[in-house]
Amino acid sequence: MKLTLTAALALAVAAPALAQPAGDMKTMPGISGAQGADHTSMTMADGTGVVTAVDAKAGTVTIHHGPIAKLSWPAMTMAFKASPPTLLQGVKVGQSVAFTLMQMGGSTTLTAIQPK
Repeated sequence: MKLTLTAALALAVAAPALAQPAGDMKTMPGISGAQGADHTSMTMADGTGVVTAVDAKAGTVTIHHGPIAKLSWPAMTMAFKASPPTLLQGVKVGQSVAFTLMQMGGSTTLTAIQPK
């Protein structure tokens, strides 16, 4: 009986707190629209280059590309993760390509690629 009474008292004390709403998720740090949240902007940019490597298993392609002004990038050779990885089907080393990148925070993803 003592255990039942203790459990009942614990539930009576905890129930009001449990019934309270958790709050508006929009005001939580890191949630889109939150005040003071770390907002990450997304930038889409197009480029052209030559494929130097394809790793279909890893879903990556390496491209020697020209300058990409929208990202303030000089010409260089970079590996990009493709999203989705099936974008890389038919992409071959030595192929000239046009591509689209999505940059969000410190991550850049290849979202489109086509032969030129």
